[in-house]
Amino acid sequence: ILQYKFIVFRYLIIDNQIFLCYPDSTFGKVGRDMKNFIKNRGGLLLAEICLALLVLLLLAMDVFAYWMVKWFLGVSHGLGGLRDGLCLIFSLYGCSIPAWVAVVNLWKLLRAISRGEIFSEHTVRYLRNTAVCCFIVCVILLLSALYYLPMLLPALVACFIGAIVCIVASCFRKALQMQDELDFT
Repeated sequence: ILQYKFIVFRYLIIDNQIFLCYPDSTFGKVGRDMKNFIKNRGGLLLAEICLALLVLLLLAMDVFAYWMVKWFLGVSHGLGGLRDGLCLIFSLYGCSIPAWVAVVNLWKLLRAISRGEIFSEHTVRYLRNTAVCCFIVCVILLLSALYYLPMLLPALVACFIGAIVCIVASCFRKALQMQDELDFT
């Protein structure tokens, strides 16, 4: 009985780098390079994927907001009519604008981190802008809670996320100051 072992090679292309993947557990130099690349760049890659999904969800919300509100008013027992529908539409589109600004800032932040500019004025500015966007969304949702009380929960979440991003931005600013002081000595 003759047995033939067919070896199938797969190519994985990430950031214009080609990696050769073996079907079995034996990794050559290329396989180790790929594992190191994923280990070092995996967090950024995951963040970029999540940000791309967020862009798709925001785009879908912007396109289908009218039909989402129409459906929600149909199933809601407490809301109905033109006034409530317009309030929900204005809330959705009002939150969409700072969300797009935050997405752009987060994308710029990821690009700066991938270039190695972790503690720089750019990263601090991107984080501050993202925190401001979160606080703007919080204010819009608090105003929305005047006509629909369950909007308090996403308002609190937006405020909490804004506070966390603000704290991270302050840590980055402090690290940048410490790095500058170290450079002068």
